[in-house]
Amino acid sequence: MAMIEQPVNIENNLTNQNTPKKRVLVVSYLFPPAGDVGVHRTLRFIKWLPQWKWEPVVLTAANAKVNYLDSTLEQKISKDVEVHYTASFERLNYGTSLDGQKTNKSQSIVGKIFQELPRDLWKAFTYPDDKVGWIRPAIEQARELHQQRPFDLIYVTGKPFSSFRIGEVLAKEFNIPWMMDYRDLWTINRRRKASGIRHQLESRLEARFLKNATAVIVNTPDNRNDFIRNFNQIPAKKFHAITNGFDRNDFEELSTNKYEKFTIAYGGTFYFQSAKRTSLYRKLLGFDQRKAKVMETYSPLYFFNALQQLFHEHPEIKANFKMIFSGAGCKKIEQLIKEHQLEDNIELKGWLDYHDSLQILKSSHAQLLVLSRGEESKGWIPSKLYQYLGTGNPILALIPPGDVEQIIKKTQTGIVCPPDQVQQIKSAIEKLYRSYEHNQAITSRCQESVQEYEGEILTKKLAKCFDIALGTHH
Repeated sequence: MAMIEQPVNIENNLTNQNTPKKRVLVVSYLFPPAGDVGVHRTLRFIKWLPQWKWEPVVLTAANAKVNYLDSTLEQKISKDVEVHYTASFERLNYGTSLDGQKTNKSQSIVGKIFQELPRDLWKAFTYPDDKVGWIRPAIEQARELHQQRPFDLIYVTGKPFSSFRIGEVLAKEFNIPWMMDYRDLWTINRRRKASGIRHQLESRLEARFLKNATAVIVNTPDNRNDFIRNFNQIPAKKFHAITNGFDRNDFEELSTNKYEKFTIAYGGTFYFQSAKRTSLYRKLLGFDQRKAKVMETYSPLYFFNALQQLFHEHPEIKANFKMIFSGAGCKKIEQLIKEHQLEDNIELKGWLDYHDSLQILKSSHAQLLVLSRGEESKGWIPSKLYQYLGTGNPILALIPPGDVEQIIKKTQTGIVCPPDQVQQIKSAIEKLYRSYEHNQAITSRCQESVQEYEGEILTKKLAKCFDIALGTHH
C-alpha cells in the first residue's frame, strides 16, 4: 500500500506576535442568524483568529435560505469583527430566509406545478449549485472592501460549493492567496450518489478550484486522504486536516445541575429516513434516493432494542432512566419509540437553539452517538461529537471503526460498541447506569487530548496555514 504524504509541518511558522494583524476575507454563505450546524466552525475561527494576528472580515449573504434560524448565535460575534451582508438571488431556493420567511411546499397539484416545479428546475440546472445567485454580488462587494482596505488572504468555506468561485475570481484579481475550506465533501462525498454529465462537470470544476487554490482545508484526516487519492495530480502538501471542535466558553456559561434521573442525551437528527417523494431535481441529476435499509444502523433502532431488553431484565433501571432527543424531529423515531414501548422514558425536544441544546447535553449524565456501518460513514465525524467532548460526560458510541473511534479512544471519553450489536449495547448502557449509581467515572478522561479540539487550538492551526500560504505566495 502506498504511503500517503503528510501535510507540511506548520508548527514553527506562526507569525511573530509583534507583527501587525493581516486581513483575511472570510467568505461564508452561512452565518448567523442562520442556525445550521456549519455556522459554528466559522464562528470559532473568527473568534480566535485575532489572537493569532489575523483580522477576519466576513462576507455573507443577506437573504440566504437556510434550514434553521438561531438569533442567539449573533451574540457570539465580537463587535470588533466586520460583517458585510451582500445581496443574493434566492427567490427559487428552498429554505427559510434570514428574516424568518419560510418556503412552504404546496399540497395541491396546481401548487406543485407552479411553485415546486420552478424550484426543482432551478435546483437541477443551476451550476454548480442553487446558490449561484450570490456569486456576482459577493464579488462586487469584495472589490469595494478591498479598495477601501486591501486584504492579505481570502478564506472560503463551503458548502455551498459555488462560493469557491468567489475566492478563485478575487484571488486572481487581487493577486493574493486563497484557501478552500470543506465543511462537507463535494463530488467525492460517499453520501452523494450522482452520475452522468452533471457529475463529470462538477468533478472537473472542483479539480480546477483545487488546482488554483493556494491551500485546502478539510475537516477530517480520512477526508484528507480521500482528496489525495482522488486528486493525485495535486501535491499532497496542499491539503491540511483541521477538524471541527468546541468552544470551552460555551460550556462555562451553562448550569452544572444534573437531571434527577439517569439521563442519556442525543443532539441532532438521524439521516436514515428517506423522503417518500423523490424530487424532480434529484431525478434530473441522476441522484439515487437513499434507502432506509441502507442506513438502518444510523438510527436508534438497535439502541431501542437494547433498552427494551435492559428494562425487561432490570425494572429498577427503567424507573430511574430518561432519554432526551433534541434536534429536528421525525415521525419514524416516534414510531420506533411506540413499537418498543419506551414512551415513558424518552422525550423528544425537537429543534432548539444552540444554548438550550448544549444545556440538555450538559445536564445529562451521558451522550449517545450513532453512525452507520456503511461506506457512507467513512471519513464522517459528526459535529455533535465535539459538543459531547465539551460537556465532560461519557459518550456511548455505536459506531464502526474509523476516525470517530480513534478520537474517543484517544481522549478516553466513552464506550465504543458496534452499531448493530444489541447485547453489547445493552451491557454498555447498564455499565453507564451502574457508574452513575455508584458515582464513579466510567473512563479516565484524557484532558490533554480533549483540549486538542478546542476552538482556540484549532484556529491556531488555521492561522499557521494562513501564514504559510501568504509566505508561499510571495
